[in-house]
Amino acid sequence: MWERVFGEAGLVAHEYIIGFIFHSSHWLFLAKIHPPPEESLTKSAKGWFAFKQVFSGRWGIVYLPPFDRKDPQYIPSRSKLFFRRLWDLIWIVGVIYLLNVFKLNLEPEDFVFGDTSFFRRFLDITPRETIIRIYFFIYGNSMAYLGLRGAHSLGTCLAMAYGDDPSRWPPLFGSLREATTVRKWYSLFWHHLMRKAFTAHASFILHNVLRLPRKGPVTRFLIIFLSFMFSAGLHALASPGIELCGMFFQARYYLLVIGAIVCEDLVISAWRLWKYPAVTPRETVAQEKKKEDPNSITKHDTDENGDAVDLLWSLLGFSWVVTFQTLSVSENVFGLYQCYAAQVT
Repeated sequence: MWERVFGEAGLVAHEYIIGFIFHSSHWLFLAKIHPPPEESLTKSAKGWFAFKQVFSGRWGIVYLPPFDRKDPQYIPSRSKLFFRRLWDLIWIVGVIYLLNVFKLNLEPEDFVFGDTSFFRRFLDITPRETIIRIYFFIYGNSMAYLGLRGAHSLGTCLAMAYGDDPSRWPPLFGSLREATTVRKWYSLFWHHLMRKAFTAHASFILHNVLRLPRKGPVTRFLIIFLSFMFSAGLHALASPGIELCGMFFQARYYLLVIGAIVCEDLVISAWRLWKYPAVTPRETVAQEKKKEDPNSITKHDTDENGDAVDLLWSLLGFSWVVTFQTLSVSENVFGLYQCYAAQVT
């Protein structure tokens, strides 16, 4: 049983080690953070400071998921958080075990085609390949989600047992209900463990090396681009033996993500201009600044009765995200399988 569970922990560990190198570079060379004064620290306190940097490295992130979406200011007691995350750890281990027991039976012939694109091979797609692509999306994202959430839950339990402040350990992931666009998938739902490390290095390259201005749409776009390319490199390096081959497919996946985000922004901006022509960009910026958090609902996101945007639009957006992720993730996985196949042939 346990090899089925801890096998996923090994995959998370590969990425975590590489991610910790990114974070260490950020802490030591870019942000240059320091622990409290040496004279006030015992060896135990120094070790605990290092532990928190490793397992709760989301400091500096503007938005973190609240403990309770209905009461964003709520912070549980140490004991409540300990047992909540202990329960998370128990059910996560169970689900990982079941996902590994009831895996889809894959055959070598499922990966013999050269072109991994869904649309270029649309007429040749079989029902089995469609099922495999959906399976890759569900299984791949589920295992990544569960592995990271499990590691975070374990770290939280240790922190609470040691006596740390519960407010330092908010949920790792947001609500899946917020993932109605690809941008929101990454900004509101997915974890932000590596966000600060990636954006800090991207900003350093753009501002200190290339001397680009710190503000502006071009700089913001390049920060997003470099951050996703760093992520592609991290995932490629975490695949031993196919690093170079894997980098192509990982980079292609994140380029598709960037393209999807750009298209979404253009469509949403065009829709807002058409529906609310009287609202100027300056007013839009002012409204954004008034938001308390990314989940706030502005007056343009409500109907005349003050209710949330029609459920149909949320379902439409979520369907788009699931479709995009299913196609892009499956193309990435098919490509990585071909990398492994080329290695052994």
